[in-house]
Amino acid sequence: MSVTQRALTWSAARLAGSSGELVRGLVAELSVVPEGVERRRWLRGGLWLVVREAGRMVARAAGHPAALVVGAVVVGLDGLGTSDDASQVTLAALLVGCALLGAARPAAAVPSAVAVGSAVAISQLAQLFAAAALGHGIAPVAGSTGVMSAVGLFVLVLPALLAARLGVAARRRCAGRTPAA
Repeated sequence: MSVTQRALTWSAARLAGSSGELVRGLVAELSVVPEGVERRRWLRGGLWLVVREAGRMVARAAGHPAALVVGAVVVGLDGLGTSDDASQVTLAALLVGCALLGAARPAAAVPSAVAVGSAVAISQLAQLFAAAALGHGIAPVAGSTGVMSAVGLFVLVLPALLAARLGVAARRRCAGRTPAA
């Protein structure tokens, strides 16, 4: 089994509804697709489907009011903070918010964490490109290092994912306990 096939099989289990069924069908029918260019096209089409559906999942999760609130708080704290510990406060808000989102909505924990974790980076990039569109140019605002610094903020997706998964685990652990009589 190729790496692409394994990735499709793994993804099919995580995609909701008919999209997951479609990917499972793609993998099941792969054995009858001839080797070579046609098979590579078949796999590429399956990967494109997975990427498109994952993007839709993140967009749906990002549109949920709770994810919007957490994202807005994180971006707001990042924009307002002027002290030396502002980045730590922003990270703490990101971690707590994503853990709460994971506990509140386990099925949407991962897409919500991706949306919230990337909110600061997207906000920074939007500010840079808005300044460039208004004629201020990127160089006077922040230069190319500013763009790279903003892109580097996508690393916040990793702690957001970890916090969301911890929130899901905490919910499952609490749900497993029976109330004392």
